[in-house]
Amino acid sequence: MYHKLNNEIKRINNVIEELLPYQYMKIIEINDWDFTQKDVSKRVNIGYNWDYNHFPVKFKKEIDIPNEYYGEFWFGGETLIKVDGKPYGEINEYHREIALPSGKHLIEAEVVPYNLFGRPSKAIFERANLIKINFEVKKLIRYFTGISQIMQNTDDTALIDELSDLIDKTFGIISIPKETNTYLNSIERMNLNYRQLSNIWSRPRFNKFPGGNLDVSEALKYLELRLKDLRSKYPKIGNIYVTGHAHIDYAWLWPIEETKRKILRTFSNAVLLAEKFDKFTFTQSSAQMYEDIEGSDLFEKIKELVEKGKWDPNGGMWVESDTKIPSIESLIRQFYYAQRFFKERFDKYTSVCWLPDVFGFSWILPQIIKQAKINYFFTTKLTWNEKNPFPYDICYWKGIDGTKVLYHSFYNPKGGYNGYLDAECAIKTFNNFRDRKIFDGTLLTYGYGDGGGGPSEEHMMDFEVTNNLPYVPELIPTTGDKFFRILNESIKDKEIPVWDNELYFEFHRATHFTQLNMKKYHKLLEDELFFAEYILAINNIEYDFSDIWKKLLTREFHDIIPGSSIKEVYDEAVDTLKMEIKNCKDIIDRNLNDSEECVLINYSNYNSDMYFESENEYNLPAQKTYDGRYIYEIESIPSFSNRNLESGEPIIDNYKEDDDLILENEYYLVMVYNDGIEIYDKKKDRNLFEGKGNVLTLYEDIPFAWGAWDIDYNYKKFGEILKAKKISVVESGKLRKVIKLEYEYETTKIIQYISLAKNSKRVDIKTEIDWHLRKKLLKAIFPIDVFSRYARFDISGGYITRPLHKNTTYEQAMFEVYMHRWFDISEPDFGVAILNNGIYSTSIDNNVFGLSLIHGPIYPDLYADEGKHELMYSIMSHSNNIREINEEAEKINKPLRILKKKVELKDKILDFNPLKVVAVFKKDNNLIVRLVEVEGKRGMCKFNIKHMYNNVYLSNILLDEKHLLSENEFEYKPFKIYTLIFE
Repeated sequence: MYHKLNNEIKRINNVIEELLPYQYMKIIEINDWDFTQKDVSKRVNIGYNWDYNHFPVKFKKEIDIPNEYYGEFWFGGETLIKVDGKPYGEINEYHREIALPSGKHLIEAEVVPYNLFGRPSKAIFERANLIKINFEVKKLIRYFTGISQIMQNTDDTALIDELSDLIDKTFGIISIPKETNTYLNSIERMNLNYRQLSNIWSRPRFNKFPGGNLDVSEALKYLELRLKDLRSKYPKIGNIYVTGHAHIDYAWLWPIEETKRKILRTFSNAVLLAEKFDKFTFTQSSAQMYEDIEGSDLFEKIKELVEKGKWDPNGGMWVESDTKIPSIESLIRQFYYAQRFFKERFDKYTSVCWLPDVFGFSWILPQIIKQAKINYFFTTKLTWNEKNPFPYDICYWKGIDGTKVLYHSFYNPKGGYNGYLDAECAIKTFNNFRDRKIFDGTLLTYGYGDGGGGPSEEHMMDFEVTNNLPYVPELIPTTGDKFFRILNESIKDKEIPVWDNELYFEFHRATHFTQLNMKKYHKLLEDELFFAEYILAINNIEYDFSDIWKKLLTREFHDIIPGSSIKEVYDEAVDTLKMEIKNCKDIIDRNLNDSEECVLINYSNYNSDMYFESENEYNLPAQKTYDGRYIYEIESIPSFSNRNLESGEPIIDNYKEDDDLILENEYYLVMVYNDGIEIYDKKKDRNLFEGKGNVLTLYEDIPFAWGAWDIDYNYKKFGEILKAKKISVVESGKLRKVIKLEYEYETTKIIQYISLAKNSKRVDIKTEIDWHLRKKLLKAIFPIDVFSRYARFDISGGYITRPLHKNTTYEQAMFEVYMHRWFDISEPDFGVAILNNGIYSTSIDNNVFGLSLIHGPIYPDLYADEGKHELMYSIMSHSNNIREINEEAEKINKPLRILKKKVELKDKILDFNPLKVVAVFKKDNNLIVRLVEVEGKRGMCKFNIKHMYNNVYLSNILLDEKHLLSENEFEYKPFKIYTLIFE
């Protein structure tokens, strides 16, 4: 080879350029289309510029299509093609050509003026052609492309020379027309020449290429014969198991309504390919997407492909959900509703938890996966890690309770899960596969994802071409299910590494606290569903909440609840969640009889506070609150019990004039300053903080990428402590004292109400924020005066222990972590916990924690989190007691509820101490109770409800297994989930 490699590759690209026009034997322009937008219809031709403000629009024409012709279309954006009224295939940036049936057919195009990733498209009808394709020329181009990719990805100079020589000899067999007019006409269908000539001074115009015949059969035959010889000399380097795939974000840079159109377009495309190519297989997750098309002809075709083993409905979840923000019961319902759907529609459970793009994975997930009859876990997201590569491609992921699932990931630098089947993608993916001693190959998914329409015919041509090339891995068609079964069978006698921890993703840490309103209403609906299912079930009323659950689960998609979508997504999500919260309350109202008396209900797992707040008047000792309500003193109500309330005039404790900026009860002495608070534990005789805690600090929020997704490692270098402009006592009495702090920063206002109640083990801080800042981050800083190298963080189904030091790069990367209702740092006999109601993130740096309250990214929502928010967090000390922390956290997350209804509640009927009840509902006239061990202990759980039922069974989360309990007790183990069926 004479040239340097880079120059040789450029030369090969120029050779390919000469062949490009002759992919098309005949090009017939189609004009005179019926166009419809809203209520307006007209006849239009190519070049028509339509109004992008109202969509989708429709183009329609009956066409007599010759045999073996394709449609080459661009109507102005992503398009669903229908043939004779039925969904048929997709047109987008990656799918400009579509095979059409011969004969007279009505062709319809349903168009939205957007390209991939939600980018606006020019709403111009640019192209509509019938084309006859020369597949031998196309294949020759893919061969030349693949050969050049091998040359760029091998160090074997002999192979490079032989491949370069092969291209020259093959090209020498071809005779391309070079007569001036013919050649100049062909430039319109070239890439490099067209762009180059379009930018010269005179800007020449080129005629449209009508197509042309170019016989390359001899060249193709010669090339394939030589390649066969080269495969013997330079054999395949391994295996890659490939499956078609289309990662469809249920919402992201487009709203849900557009996703439903993407589903139709993408699934139609995949069906078309499955029917045309024997080697095509397809793996697609998300029960919600299948439900979206259920009842259509398309769904029936998919069912047929599933039976043939060509289409793999997998994933096991309702959507590809975030796994950090949803509660444990929400994650369980993701699998419960999805697996039941797959079983009922496709006669089988899915086998793989398929989450290629989710932003980190909770340690509680393996147990849930396994109880959902799933044995395998797949992601590619950890290959994105900012600092530390995840060490394994194949391992067992061991969950918080000891449950293990088989994990696999691949690293494809050319598109990730949106892979190709060309030589470059195959070589690089295989070379990145680190566990060849365990298995002979890796998985690779191919197809244009993120709404890109999935695989194309070019992928299928590359499948054939790449398998005919030397040196590159062998491509083996598979599905997600088939691949993992083969993998699982082959590793039975091998030593497989185990990863025993959460799967922490070193990116996208700000998704724990972006789009606060969405997260707020999501949690409110989670809590409302728990209460509604519980209160009806315990009153022996069965009600199907599945529609509400599914709406919640859909909005747990990994680009919705994390906060990484456009404004329109959150407008819809918040409205939907609010509506479903109201629906839950209406369902209770319709199903329970009215009562003259009110009942005060403790629906939590622990004894209640000795007070509650209400705007209504009851004949109880009370104190007027700063916001015009009453706080009432009561005796603590046991868990899952109730007390009647007597309406009447409250017994008011007179307000005490008090300007002292000190809060005190039998547990704490709290000093309030304009830049933080000090808390002294009176019983332990020690301070909770080194200096002041609850120090509101504002930071610059400028990550190097991904505004709504990320928080930068260096943000702490740019902090500014806020000082309250005004401090006042706004409530003081025998039951509670409240101090108000008012902060201002530019046009942003922050108000904090710091309160301490009689007999309370918590200092409560309600924070109201009127936020008008962009690219700023607000944290509450707590330098806790406790010496420990580890802290504990609630993860809904137990807790995780994380290091506080920064000895390793792994620990340095975990500068921001997610949590649920609390985090805690403890010495053997003393600890401090920060509790919350709906805050999900904190920074950690030795003993200094920074509760992440709000930030102001500009992409993809320019006004993300602009406006008013209300947050709640609390501070407590304890004796290194997890149960004590959980008890106080539950009090602020499940406060006492008041119903003016007749309720049949027997005190402590749901006493499963020390296990935590996370769901109570009626199903098939049975009472279902879900329990979780959250303290890391083992023992016997005894309960007193068995006598009310014929039989009691232990089951799994799918409720499809029954193990009879002979006694009213069972043995429990650390962090395990238990589902009881009372028959």
